[in-house]
Amino acid sequence: MSIRPVFSDVVAYARKFLNSEEKTIMLEIIKAFAEQESEEEHAAKTVQALKNALDGEMDTNDFDALVLTVANLLRAGQLLAPELSKFAADVLEGKRSRPTKRGPDPYRDYMRNTELSFAVEAVVMKFGIARYAKGNTSNGTAVDAVSEAAKCTVNTVMHALRSQPIPKEIVAVVALRLEEKLGN
Repeated sequence: MSIRPVFSDVVAYARKFLNSEEKTIMLEIIKAFAEQESEEEHAAKTVQALKNALDGEMDTNDFDALVLTVANLLRAGQLLAPELSKFAADVLEGKRSRPTKRGPDPYRDYMRNTELSFAVEAVVMKFGIARYAKGNTSNGTAVDAVSEAAKCTVNTVMHALRSQPIPKEIVAVVALRLEEKLGN
């Protein structure tokens, strides 16, 4: 028979990650994903995203992200991929200008959802409690704890879990690093 953790301890654990002053969670998650992905896979995904943006109708979000990417690579003295070179040359020659159409910002909730999803998985891993209630309305699930810690609704946390799932291997690595950084 396992001892059920005190719910306030579970909430405090989730709050520790969510209230970090720096964006420590995002940095560690990105680092952990990068460590598991080969450089070739990352480059292929980046080039494919760029091709999609250049082939499709680009909005101001896409344009600004590409300009920032090119500027950062140039400042770092990096070579540009052929697609990025074409984009940069088109902008410099005036063949491509910043679109006026502003689409919905695809990154608006990305960080929040990633952090909430991570916190739920870290709570599940640490305390071995249910992720969510599946029809049971009693508090005590990881989603309930993260909802309380983040001061948001259970539906917001559930949406985050669905939209930004994080593999258990990533959660394990990141949780260990963050516990060391933030204190256990």
